[in-house]
Amino acid sequence: MFRSTKALAALVLVLAVLFTTFAGASAEKASDVLDLVNKERKAAGLKQLTLSEELNRVAELRAAEIVKKWSHTRPNGEEWKTAFADAGVTASYRGENLAMGQYSADKVVDDWMDSKGHRANILNKKFTKMGVASVVIDGVTYWVQVFANEVKPTKKAPAKTNGATASPSSSSGKPQKTNTSSSSQTGALANVSSSNLQAALNAPAVKPTLGKNPGL
Repeated sequence: MFRSTKALAALVLVLAVLFTTFAGASAEKASDVLDLVNKERKAAGLKQLTLSEELNRVAELRAAEIVKKWSHTRPNGEEWKTAFADAGVTASYRGENLAMGQYSADKVVDDWMDSKGHRANILNKKFTKMGVASVVIDGVTYWVQVFANEVKPTKKAPAKTNGATASPSSSSGKPQKTNTSSSSQTGALANVSSSNLQAALNAPAVKPTLGKNPGL
């Protein structure tokens, strides 16, 4: 019994180290996307965007949804904009960029900048804040950017947590819990399960795809 307990503790420790490494990649990707977007805005003579904790929540929600339904229309049939209210956020002027299959922040920002509608969101002078999230499912990364001007939490805003938020599973698409960051300096990069962690990190991306830009 003692040996079994020690073995279990060792396994938990290994999985914790692996997940911490993966979560570290989350913060790095979100920061990289922000830096690259601001580089493009600076070149265009525009003000820099700041990363918003409230918009990160919106992006996290949408990242979980686009794996179920690859669209700016949500799985429940509503417009993407309604995700703001469900994440406890209000904003009068907003935009959304989606992408799937890009293996790095550089690649996804390059693809967005090569698309007229997505580029328009990135270089919109009215936007002041951005949220970023990405979800890795079977080695394929799904990306979400959300933009807004003034962002305010609503009375129904969810409480801050350092625990779990919903993200898709590796095969069925059904939500399961996974650790994400609640820091305003990071978006979410959610893996599917500890057993598929290494495969998700190493598997090649599918052909990159962009979500059709829906306008503001």
